[in-house]
Amino acid sequence: MNNNTNKVVDHDEWVDSDFVEVRKGSEGEKSARLVNPQIEAALAANPELRLLRHYLRGMYRLQKQRIQTSNTIGELERIGHTTDELSHFVSLLKSLRASEASLERRCGKILKGFPVHTAYLGLLNGVGVRTSASLIAAIVTPSRFRTVSSLISYAGLNPDPVTGKARVRKKGQKASWHQELRATGFRWSANILKSRKTGRWAELYYQFKEREVALNDKREEPLTKMVVDLRTRRRLVKLFLSHLWEVWRRLEGLPVRKPYAIEYLGHSTIIEPFIDEGEWLIPDPIYTESLGPKQPV
Repeated sequence: MNNNTNKVVDHDEWVDSDFVEVRKGSEGEKSARLVNPQIEAALAANPELRLLRHYLRGMYRLQKQRIQTSNTIGELERIGHTTDELSHFVSLLKSLRASEASLERRCGKILKGFPVHTAYLGLLNGVGVRTSASLIAAIVTPSRFRTVSSLISYAGLNPDPVTGKARVRKKGQKASWHQELRATGFRWSANILKSRKTGRWAELYYQFKEREVALNDKREEPLTKMVVDLRTRRRLVKLFLSHLWEVWRRLEGLPVRKPYAIEYLGHSTIIEPFIDEGEWLIPDPIYTESLGPKQPV
């Protein structure tokens, strides 16, 4: 059997994203951790969203167990254990796969009630049930994010304010961003290259990659191929999240700001949101110069 060593983000970390920290005192010590009011209001208003998050969390926990069990079987096979000796693990693996698939089907049924999935995410190549459900479960509601940059920061894709480089979690410290949202974005960027249907996002990846390679060739100390690929995928994921932010807000009748490149940099053209198949049913944007007071995300 294949030794699948894929790593899965611990979805218990989602709980941390549902809280806001209240601090007091000159030393800045924590005084309380309160449920994020925007998340709680969104979940109270839509029980299906709460159920989706629980199904998804359970599905990924089963996936983690499945991968661990598969690795155990592979290890025991390598050291010579017989099929009979492995029968318990094989049965467990089948059960985990069946339960995982059952939860994925349940997630798929719930997603049919979310316009952002039926009118947008579900019409993009490389976006399956897990990716769509993970994005919706992590973001919860687009009203939490006044601007695209706030969502990009929430995903940990903005530069480190100190180093100016990509943000990296320090050993022994919790990430200051939503790890599953960022992980979902990078998994999606890998999916679009593996998809049997070549969509526009895959084409954009290769366009961005060509530019990154050209820039890298001019550096005195060129970056490794892996770093160039990560830079390309980070740029792609940021664009994808910006499209999702705009489309989701438009679907819910929320105002959006004009793209930064047009509003501040004087660009005349940008890459507009699009779908790979189906009919474009997204309402026209409602542009505004102010999106209201800043709220905790």
